[in-house]
Amino acid sequence: MIVLGIDPGKDGAAVLLREDGQVHALLVAEVVAGRRWEAVHPEIARWLREVHYCWHIERAVLELHGGRPGEGAASARTIGIGWGLWLGALSALSIPVVMPTPQRWQKALLGDLAGESKERSIAYARQHLPGLDLTPGRRRKPHDGLADAGCLALYGRSHHA
Repeated sequence: MIVLGIDPGKDGAAVLLREDGQVHALLVAEVVAGRRWEAVHPEIARWLREVHYCWHIERAVLELHGGRPGEGAASARTIGIGWGLWLGALSALSIPVVMPTPQRWQKALLGDLAGESKERSIAYARQHLPGLDLTPGRRRKPHDGLADAGCLALYGRSHHA
């Protein structure tokens, strides 16, 4: 099964897991590059369309954001716009979508791993997705959005067969 996991924030990522074990990733921040969502949504949609036509995505797992205490209205709106952009593009391509909350997929996938949620997803992604580069380019620290997107794809493959 070919599954796409999506962490929808501006510093999020999308990770495609192919049946042959190959992993393809997109860092949203590289596309956004400081611009507003309104300026980049065609690029995100084009990337998704190209990936779908090349590998026929059978399922997408789009993390459902619920807001955080202390999060401002502008931040919540930005996250909501990004989430809606992904959902709209997936829907236009008729790709089935699963939308778990962070708590749901983390409980199902990460279980009793020790540490904070980001540390746990990074550890899980390193163990289960050795082909996923969590430190692309000049990064020194693992990108937690890539790790989350990879974990979301694994969740979609194992928990929604």
